Amino acid sequence: MSQPASPTTLGKEMANFCYRLEQQYLKISATKFRGKIAGAVGNYNAHVVAYPNVKWEVIAEAFVSSLGLDFNPFVTQVEKLLLSI
Repeated sequence: MSQPASPTTLGKEMANFCYRLEQQYLKISATKFRGKIAGAVGNYNAHVVAYPNVKWEVIAEAFVSSLGLDFNPFVTQVEKLLLSI
């Protein structure tokens, strides 16, 4: 035996949608996006071979920060992204 759906209003459904959308916006806006430019495994290997006298850690942090990202100094080839939406 099934129960028929209860009637609702468009206004209530729109309010529900707006509330859920706002919750997602708050989660996304609170997320810190990180950046790296340290090569595939994070050791600046190719950078140092090409230009050994450059302080790559300093250059990388300045560049990544200029993009509005949080600099991630310790990286691997694959970074995990944990974002629950």
